[in-house]
Amino acid sequence: MENKKTVKIGVTTGRLNKRITIQSKLFRFSEGREEELEPIETSVEKWNNERIYYNLLEGEKCCIRSIMVKNGGKLYGTAILKVESGKVNIEEWEGNFCPKFIIY
Repeated sequence: MENKKTVKIGVTTGRLNKRITIQSKLFRFSEGREEELEPIETSVEKWNNERIYYNLLEGEKCCIRSIMVKNGGKLYGTAILKVESGKVNIEEWEGNFCPKFIIY
């Protein structure tokens, strides 16, 4: 089995400020199904939110889904990610906002 390169990304979940909270999850496309990715680590940041880290494989397609609660209303965002040449590209997104992530 060949060793594929990985790209580490982080997503924020929890309270972003006094009025906004966000929940995000990552899914891998596997055999025509979505499989939730397991985080490799987490860290607690400002406002007691968490940064959750994942390793994505080169050539892999993933989906990030986020729900943002802002002023009592819910906003939804979904993005399809593709890992190519050590970069994570957003192939498409839909919803009220494009989910955010950080590449490490």
